[in-house]
Amino acid sequence: DQPPTTYQVTKTLSEGNHTIRMEYYERYVGATAILHWTKLEVQPPPEVGQGNFLAEYFNNLNLNGVADLSREETEINHDWGASSPDTQIQNDNFSARWTTTIPFTQGTYEFLITADDGVRLFIDNELILDKWIDQPPTTYELQKTLSEGSHLVVLEYYERGGGATAQLSWSEVVSEPPPEVSQGSFLAEYFNNISLSNQPVLTREEVQINHDWGAGSPDAAIQSDDFSARWSGSFDFTEGFTKFTVTADDGIRLWLDEQLILDQWLDQPPTTYTVTRNVSAATHTVKLEYYERGGGAVAQLSWAEVADADNPFAISENSFSIVVLPDTQKYAENYPHIYDAQTTWIKDVKDTLNIQFVLHEGDIVEDPLNLTQWQRAKASMDILDGVVGYFPTVGNHDMPNSSNRNTTNYNAYFPYSKFSPRPEFGGVFEANKMDNAYYYFSAGGINFIVLSLEFGPRDAVLDWANSVLESHLDRKAILVTHDYIDDDNTIHGSGPSPSYGPDNPVYGLTDYNTGFQIWEKLVRKHPNLLFTFSGHVHLDDGAGTLVSTGDYGNRVYQMMANYQHYVNGGNGYLRFIEINPLQKLVKVSTYSPYLDQFLTSSTQQFQFDNVTELGNFTTQPLITDVSADNANTITITFNRPMDETSSETVANYSLSPSVNIAAAILNPGAKSVTLLTSDLAVGDYTLTVNNVKDAQGTYIAANSTFDFRFANVTSLTKRIASGSDDAEEFASGEVYLDSSDLELVYEDYFATDQIVGLRFTDLPIPQGATITNAYLQFTTDELNSRTTSIAIGAEISANAASFTSDAQNISTRSKAAAQVSWTIDSWQTIGESSLKQRTPDLTSLLTELVNQPTWQSGNALAFLLSGTGRRVAYSFEGNAQKAPLLFVEWEN
Repeated sequence: DQPPTTYQVTKTLSEGNHTIRMEYYERYVGATAILHWTKLEVQPPPEVGQGNFLAEYFNNLNLNGVADLSREETEINHDWGASSPDTQIQNDNFSARWTTTIPFTQGTYEFLITADDGVRLFIDNELILDKWIDQPPTTYELQKTLSEGSHLVVLEYYERGGGATAQLSWSEVVSEPPPEVSQGSFLAEYFNNISLSNQPVLTREEVQINHDWGAGSPDAAIQSDDFSARWSGSFDFTEGFTKFTVTADDGIRLWLDEQLILDQWLDQPPTTYTVTRNVSAATHTVKLEYYERGGGAVAQLSWAEVADADNPFAISENSFSIVVLPDTQKYAENYPHIYDAQTTWIKDVKDTLNIQFVLHEGDIVEDPLNLTQWQRAKASMDILDGVVGYFPTVGNHDMPNSSNRNTTNYNAYFPYSKFSPRPEFGGVFEANKMDNAYYYFSAGGINFIVLSLEFGPRDAVLDWANSVLESHLDRKAILVTHDYIDDDNTIHGSGPSPSYGPDNPVYGLTDYNTGFQIWEKLVRKHPNLLFTFSGHVHLDDGAGTLVSTGDYGNRVYQMMANYQHYVNGGNGYLRFIEINPLQKLVKVSTYSPYLDQFLTSSTQQFQFDNVTELGNFTTQPLITDVSADNANTITITFNRPMDETSSETVANYSLSPSVNIAAAILNPGAKSVTLLTSDLAVGDYTLTVNNVKDAQGTYIAANSTFDFRFANVTSLTKRIASGSDDAEEFASGEVYLDSSDLELVYEDYFATDQIVGLRFTDLPIPQGATITNAYLQFTTDELNSRTTSIAIGAEISANAASFTSDAQNISTRSKAAAQVSWTIDSWQTIGESSLKQRTPDLTSLLTELVNQPTWQSGNALAFLLSGTGRRVAYSFEGNAQKAPLLFVEWEN
């Protein structure tokens, strides 16, 4: 609130149309709102000669608006005391900017700046001094190396009050050229600062780096604390692994051929580090950087060739390796040099370790919307291009936390167009997207398929993965998915923590499968699935291991590794897995190329012995089902693809009682065989199978038998036929016959549970028929995931009467002894009519009803549903085509 007050604002505008908006409010009494503007006639700044400064002065502290005074100045050497630069400029609270373009010769220049108060210096728009603070007269010295040519120099200044000083000058630093050093020696450069900045105070040749200066210094010209040094030289190496040993107090960095291989730039007591690298036979450059903060001063470097017997990376003959990269998100965020160290090491030791493939466990980046992190991750992984096959995997950090699984950036930086032309590429779940993909490689006489699945894969993805693995039973399978094994050596989601889903979304995802669900729906079902690798969990030592037995007696070796909670976002630890098929041996090592260190605890370094799964299937094929489809066709289902020749040999099959078998046909997919027979009589049979083998040549057990029954089966589907045949009885006893939906069983209007009656008429089921299958099928009319449990009963009547509106017409009906319980899955799609909307088997109910002496074909029966919870299905009035349906199958 204010009386009439005038404000002025100066703004520079481009030519053209601009939008102007003024906002105003009136509290009480007088009301005034006036806006107008005029164009200021601003004098252009004066032209200044080369080497002179354009000086602009402002009657404010922040260089705002148009300069109140502009003039040419030949130098910046002002000490105004308590005065000002000009009568047009106030004594206090003013600011200034000096701008010039100066030709420089190539070299290093020292800039001297003195200011009272704030000052900033820019060279070629780069801020090289920022002291924008109130201060007494203070002088700053800094050095800058400039190329030959013209450079833009800008000094900005403000005066708060009291004395006013602004001075700038510079001069070229003339230094002696460094001494020439012979090959095999180091050029040593020492600096009287800890940042290796400005010109070295001392340069000399040194034949070795083996210094322990104690509390002293390298030379009288060098201070005993807060100094730094750089050693660089060229040296001849022989081919093979070389171990570099470095000891330092304080910070140290080591380069080999311009590649940073050790980075411990921190205050520390005397500490020794080792780095092992595979070096070619050639001349290589070695550079060591060091700083001393205070106290003792130590800098030492040596290296030696690693003997084969001592080589930590030597693997057995006939072995090969795969490398697993755990979560790299922290490297992409803050430590890209560590990410580079990992992939560069893989490139260097690819032949030594016989690395055949590189797997990434997901969480490539920390922030999926940060393009810099994606660029860093791509650059690190690109080091492997043309070296070894690899692929990415989607982690939860690789997509924003939303239910739409936005992997736009993931696919932009690891695109389908990059991977699909590669020989190891197999296929993808979604066109042109790398979220779910499979790859091939062969090593050690084994053909592999590697399956990469998204974080918390959807049901549709698991269905796809099942089909991929089933069609590649001639290959050993490796699964990589971000979240699967926990750090307590269990499958994630199999403990007391709730499963993720519509009622408990994770990272915004509702269509999500936990590790346990992945095991149940995918992993356990495939005899060729050998390894799983995952990350995500970052607790304790960052590792988990579990060996589980699949449905076919095959062992699955499941491993989790994630070190993001370690120092430096993981300290560069990765895993290489040595596989020796002949010895049936798998060795797991955890190693950091960044630290050149192994983790040697039993959770990080271990092996699996007698891995017979590296060979062909160790279990024999099994018959999982036999059914007589009609009087002349029998279908045999096996647990894996079968060999065509042996499967289609009629003599390998026999039936008891004896029936002639005319032909045996291996069906598409190779997992079932159809037998064509002479007429089967109704009754029980035993099938015996011999000399049939699977696709890999393993024979079925001798005299494998399977009992089955052939029956003349009739099936019936019947929908509710009228509005009076689906009814609801409220808690009050009132019966409603005309509802547009069926509420199972919580009724919103009365906020109570109700009873639902369903009547099916004209059922041609004979009295005493053997019921083999029966169920009710509903269609979703409303979405709901609340816990719902239903008890399904039936009226014990030979011919159920129609429902009426009489009070308690449903609940007072006599009930059969049999009852079926139904715990209903969440309903998430309107119009869905699938297994989620299907009741359990109602054979017991139907059997009791049709076994009544008075039951006759063509009668009606009624189901009575009660319980707790809520699901809403279509009724006859709501949609007759989607009304409840009864399915019944019986033997004649």
